[in-house]
Amino acid sequence: PQTWVMISLAFLLIFSNSIYIQIIYNTIKRLKWLIVFLLILCSCLLSNKVSSQLAWRKASDMIHYNSTKATAIYSELFNSMDNDYAFLYNYGSELYFNGECRLAEQFAEKATHYISDYNLQLLLGDIYGSLGKYQDAINAYQIASNMCPSRS
Repeated sequence: PQTWVMISLAFLLIFSNSIYIQIIYNTIKRLKWLIVFLLILCSCLLSNKVSSQLAWRKASDMIHYNSTKATAIYSELFNSMDNDYAFLYNYGSELYFNGECRLAEQFAEKATHYISDYNLQLLLGDIYGSLGKYQDAINAYQIASNMCPSRS
């Protein structure tokens, strides 16, 4: 909030000539409804994202004591968060820890389309190992190892 105050004051100092202030005022007055519409649209989009994040947090917290309900929440969230790397990684790891390795593999592999990091490769290695795909597990562990800086 302080940044906006400082920027506004800077604009007032720069455009202290009354003609500039009048132009800015008239422009805002003309675009008032467009600005209101854009603010409402942005708040709706942000609200949807926030509610998805809150539901994800709830599912993540309850997965260890009520996995059926948590899995249902994850499934609902997948439609709106299927391009969120962190969600896909978390969903895949929770499925893996609940013994659903085939599903976990699908979500973890989908997450690699967005970003591939050390933790994701370790998860994939664990999943592949559990599924008996030992060469894939070795490859995933090797990729994870290559991501670590050398400490020699």
